[in-house]
Amino acid sequence: MGCIYLTGRQLKMCNAVDGSLVLSLNELSEHCISDHYHACKIYQRYLAKGMKITLVEYQRGLAVNKF
Repeated sequence: MGCIYLTGRQLKMCNAVDGSLVLSLNELSEHCISDHYHACKIYQRYLAKGMKITLVEYQRGLAVNKF
């Protein structure tokens, strides 16, 4: 099972981020498509705040799940 916020067919994207975020292979394998997707910081933050993370916020240092 994978993350419920994972979208796309050829380009995998995170729907918990407001904007077009194409996920890296590292993010995909470490979190998105694993059974441990709930450990992803983007996923956790989305659930805690109840709203999408902005793309600017992600680009400022959240790209490697460091919140």
